[in-house]
Amino acid sequence: KFTVSLGFDLVTQKLVSVFINPAAKDSSVDFDSLEAGLISKYGKPIYSSGDRDEAMRRWVFPSTTVELHRVG
Repeated sequence: KFTVSLGFDLVTQKLVSVFINPAAKDSSVDFDSLEAGLISKYGKPIYSSGDRDEAMRRWVFPSTTVELHRVG
């Protein structure tokens, strides 16, 4: 259902990003499901913008930042 890509820092070799892309073209349900799961686990995002076509949510933690994007 998803394609997942991992990004690593070239110097430290630490994980710096995770990209989760839906396999289907209509990703609105996938975005909503991922957003609900993140809110359930981590609470409301500290930053939220956008609408049904394009949106971004951000959660910030001491060692990690999670961003969820919907691209129309």
